[in-house]
Amino acid sequence: MNVAIEGTRIIKAQIRDQILAEAECRCHYCGCQMIDEKLGHDSPYARRLAASLGIVTKGEWIKRLGYRRATIDHIIPVSQGGENNPENFVAACGFCNSRRGSIVYNDFLELVADLITEGKHPCI
Repeated sequence: MNVAIEGTRIIKAQIRDQILAEAECRCHYCGCQMIDEKLGHDSPYARRLAASLGIVTKGEWIKRLGYRRATIDHIIPVSQGGENNPENFVAACGFCNSRRGSIVYNDFLELVADLITEGKHPCI
């Protein structure tokens, strides 16, 4: 099955949904519960999550829940020769995916563990 247009990062919705379902919508790197963009920040689930995190202002709500946006990351980045196929995909929260960039997978796992330990990961 052709998952993506050759040379791009486009991931078919069906593959994305499958990866998020297999991960139970939890980030592969930090383990936080993510919000699938299909539900939106105004969904009942997002409102319950915001309340459980003690988020009260709309600005803080959008910012902190945005970090929990469900995304798909490449284990080996395309820029480093990684392939655009399901075996190279993991579910990642918006914060982890945006921070990873081209950091090597194992190095990033260590970085995330350090961020969590130091209380610097906004999703935990």
